Amino acid sequence: MCKIKMTELFKYPALSLRAPWWMFIFCNSIYRKNFENRHWKYMPKYRGKLLIHVSSWFDLEEVHDDFGIVEDGLEAEQYKDVITNMPYGIKTYADLRKYCGHIVGLVDLVNIEKAVDVECSRSGYEWIGRPFGEKHIVFSIKDPVLFDRPIPCKGRLGIFYLKKELFNEQN
Repeated sequence: MCKIKMTELFKYPALSLRAPWWMFIFCNSIYRKNFENRHWKYMPKYRGKLLIHVSSWFDLEEVHDDFGIVEDGLEAEQYKDVITNMPYGIKTYADLRKYCGHIVGLVDLVNIEKAVDVECSRSGYEWIGRPFGEKHIVFSIKDPVLFDRPIPCKGRLGIFYLKKELFNEQN
């Protein structure tokens, strides 16, 4: 984990991810997520440092369904390794929900490809678990750095740069 100065936040663009997908980027586990996928009409040109924002969206039923995880504390067998290595000590859905609407860390965005060009057998892609269409793109990321303290901030769609008006009043 690291500390970051507020002034440094304005240097990098951000991408919002829904809970709980973001936590797999920052968990210290064999299930660490080294990609993010989107269904976008355009292919972003940006490569470099990228802030990870946790979307304010949270649908308990969808989160539960997506992961096949039991509701009482994320205790599914296939995620035991993740559970013991979750960022910020997350153990329950309530813990997970409190990070919605926050910037939690920074990654290196190293590549963006059309999903149809990505071999799902490559390391880290095998658990995407579903076919993609022509408009799906895959962001390849590496070197995740979790911030010591999540920073409350409103998100946006797409890759966006932070502006002062996105920050909650407590900042």
